[in-house]
Amino acid sequence: MMKKDLSHFIDEVQKCNPAFPFETPLSLFNDGKIAVHYAPFEHINKQAKIVICGITPGKTQAEESLRIAQSGLKEKLSLSVTQQRSKQAASFKGLRKNLGEMLDKIGLHQRLSIRSCDELFDKHSAIVHYTSAVRYPTTINGKDYSGTPKASRHPFLKQMLDTYLAEETEVLGNDCLWVPLGKGATDALEYMVSQGMLHKNQLIKGLPHPSGANAESVALMLEMHYPSLEEYQDAMYQKYLRSTKSDKPQSEEKYKSARRSRWENIAKVRSFYGIE
Repeated sequence: MMKKDLSHFIDEVQKCNPAFPFETPLSLFNDGKIAVHYAPFEHINKQAKIVICGITPGKTQAEESLRIAQSGLKEKLSLSVTQQRSKQAASFKGLRKNLGEMLDKIGLHQRLSIRSCDELFDKHSAIVHYTSAVRYPTTINGKDYSGTPKASRHPFLKQMLDTYLAEETEVLGNDCLWVPLGKGATDALEYMVSQGMLHKNQLIKGLPHPSGANAESVALMLEMHYPSLEEYQDAMYQKYLRSTKSDKPQSEEKYKSARRSRWENIAKVRSFYGIE
């Protein structure tokens, strides 16, 4: 696969409407189901000690990246500066607070010798690289791609892993830590391990995705004192009954079964990282 970057899309980026990032001029691939579009996410922070890796940039991130790139091109900034600004400004907006707190919870701030992992998004941004397993914004049936099918099993997406993600692992080296956000990103990084591009001990995996949609798992991960399963199930069920507006609330057995699964998953992660 030929690598594509801003130098190949200068005219298209200058002319596009960032509010509509998935228009044909920016298309890289489309098989009627999976579509990949260009946005400036290729900058690599070569001084990084840690990588925060999602599955793919979403529409909001693509819009922001294109908007900043347009501004940089208009100001006649160098392509490298424009790429850097576009990447950093658009990366993981809205996820940073939860992510920083969870990374602190597992003690990563101590490993990096910083006060808090919140500082990775400002004061210590020089030591973090933000990226996505599938570098350029990808959708499936018009919705953000979330990792199904696995990127390593789709011909074009696998080429992207072997071309773009492999480039980043090589540039950043064997001492850099990688934090995958969600199962799709984890699958992609484990594929890199299988290809010899990463070592297992470079991966910091298992953390719940820091999005608002995953608030329950994030809250469990951040608990100061982990509740017993029974306490958690009872408290959550009572909270559910108080908040539901349905005339036919979910049965207690079914609701508590779902809470058990969530509780057990996060308990395993906390145990792995030595959190009581």
